[in-house]
Amino acid sequence: MPSLRRRDPIAVSGGIRINAGELRYQREKRVLSCKELAQEAGIAASTYYALESGYNEYAGPETIRKLAAVLRVKPQVLVDMER
Repeated sequence: MPSLRRRDPIAVSGGIRINAGELRYQREKRVLSCKELAQEAGIAASTYYALESGYNEYAGPETIRKLAAVLRVKPQVLVDMER
């Protein structure tokens, strides 16, 4: 009988769909600007803006891990599991 557990989306290589609303919520909760979060995570500010605005819906696993580390959440919190 096959397992009904979901695969860990962070373990999958390639682009992973980001939950832009959750990303913004977590950033605002930490009282960080977009630029500050991008700098602390070591990613380009333009990359971060594109993710939070929904212009770019996908990020690589390493980018998600970096953002999650700065926001002090598990990477899965930032992933859109609904689609």
